Amino acid sequence: MASSRNKHSIDALPQVVSQCLARHLNPGQHLVVALSGGLDSVVLTHLLDMSRRTPHALRLSAVYINHGLSPDADAWRRHCEQCCADWDIPFQSIPVQVVRDGGDGLEGAARRARYEALSRIAADWVALAHHRDDQAETLLLNLLRGTGPVGAGAMVECTGKFLRPLLSVPREQLRQYAEHHGLRWVEDGSNRDNALRRNYLRNEILPRLDRHFSAASENLARAATRFRVSATLLAELAEQDLGDEKRLPVATLRRLSSDRAANLLFWYLRWHGVRVRKSEELSQFLRQLSVAAPDAEPCMMIGDVQVRRYRDAVWVVPPLSAADSVLLWQGEGRLPWMGGEISIRQGAGGLVSGELIGRGQVSFRLRRGGERFQPWAGRPSRPLKDWLRERGIPPWIRSRLPLMYCDEELIWVPGVGVAAKYRNIAGDSGIELEFSGLTW
Repeated sequence: MASSRNKHSIDALPQVVSQCLARHLNPGQHLVVALSGGLDSVVLTHLLDMSRRTPHALRLSAVYINHGLSPDADAWRRHCEQCCADWDIPFQSIPVQVVRDGGDGLEGAARRARYEALSRIAADWVALAHHRDDQAETLLLNLLRGTGPVGAGAMVECTGKFLRPLLSVPREQLRQYAEHHGLRWVEDGSNRDNALRRNYLRNEILPRLDRHFSAASENLARAATRFRVSATLLAELAEQDLGDEKRLPVATLRRLSSDRAANLLFWYLRWHGVRVRKSEELSQFLRQLSVAAPDAEPCMMIGDVQVRRYRDAVWVVPPLSAADSVLLWQGEGRLPWMGGEISIRQGAGGLVSGELIGRGQVSFRLRRGGERFQPWAGRPSRPLKDWLRERGIPPWIRSRLPLMYCDEELIWVPGVGVAAKYRNIAGDSGIELEFSGLTW
């Protein structure tokens, strides 16, 4: 009877994967499976190989990410390559450099390097072999770190281009499938190292929980789903509180309860790519806003970004790249600047007179202070700092803008305009300028 039940459960796996693909993929899309050579990814690759022969008609390939951390890494790569050769699946191996500078140990550093490499792969989808036991481990890890509802929601079936078709399947079922089909896989000895936190949970804690609590891993995975629903509802509440505002108004935070304001600030930062590790950071910034004078601009570092108040709104300021103090223009259509780009298009109707700037050396420079600017003929020039302030350009942006000069004359300021003397009034051949990278 038990053998019959096992046979039934593993027979259901192709349908589990097929239904996941039907929910997300369009026919003919390219899916690359992350193949490590271990049990989970070998089973997933085998299931996907079967699925590509169904009406889904996906284009399948596999990739092995070589972290270079194990002396067996090349042997695992060869095993993956042989599996793909046997199944006629295109294969590639990508070496990565694991840099341990993120404060989350070797596991976290390897995970970052792996995901960065997978994100760069030219494919519609990347399939990962996470399963239900992984989900339970992730929930426990995040809870022990003091996570909120987002972290407690653990993993989801689809995140961007990443797909997890086996997230509802227990690992034991994958093992039964592999043995039934005679699949070969490699064993990573580091998975027995209980000094690593995830291994400790997998090898020591979860087996004990399963012995004392019926279906512990299954219930933990189910709880993660409920946490995820809660996180979704909190995000929807934050969207309602923010409304149609592009920036988060300080007045909106002040009218909300403290918990609701913290929730709105959390999601606002998350929407801007900021990872909030401690709720105390949110409380501290909200306190700064509550006691700051009306003309003050409180600022706080959260992660690697600045969160600050400017003109009664909350701004998220990412790290700004360095720039040369002077960048000569020699006819290029694009010039890099501060992690962004200056776009220069020459042709009829450009705002800047091509004839006039052709008489001198054109360059882009950082602001030094004391500049004056005259965008309108018949009106006196004014200090550039006044123009920048009136146009609402934040102080941290003003000193980073690329100012265009012809010899020693200031002729263009992003967000402000073109100097009157150099404006192309007649519609002759000129230059159109655009700066992207620093937004406000």
